[in-house]
Amino acid sequence: MTKPLAPQQTHLFGSGRKPQARWIAAAERRAAATARFDALPDAERAAIWARIDRLLFTEAVWVRAKTMPENPHAYTKRRAWRNDADFVWLVTMIREGGIGTREKYDGRWYDVLNYRSAKFWTMNWPINYSNGRPCTILMNKKPVWPTDR
Repeated sequence: MTKPLAPQQTHLFGSGRKPQARWIAAAERRAAATARFDALPDAERAAIWARIDRLLFTEAVWVRAKTMPENPHAYTKRRAWRNDADFVWLVTMIREGGIGTREKYDGRWYDVLNYRSAKFWTMNWPINYSNGRPCTILMNKKPVWPTDR
């Protein structure tokens, strides 16, 4: 007779899998980044949010993603940004700056900024390759607004 399987335990990450040390370390880094951002003076946080507003809603050119009608969203290409440093800063803020959260979509985890009734995310690739060439070349947003192309 075979031995019955033990019931799966739910852990911190809810999947039933044993939490990996790297998952725990990443969660601790995100919590520390959020605490650092929240501890900034009000004027500094307001300046960061004003810069994010300007970059996402004034300067970025958003294009409707036509290849995924089941998941309507828009994207902006890194090369279309006037200043590459602004794109890199925004991606870094979402991933490591304490303003983003983690969300699971279709079995994968993404760093997401939930802001002004929209979600903004990248594909979590490195920002640049080791030779300095851009690796993260898109930022996505959802929902798609009527003003998008």
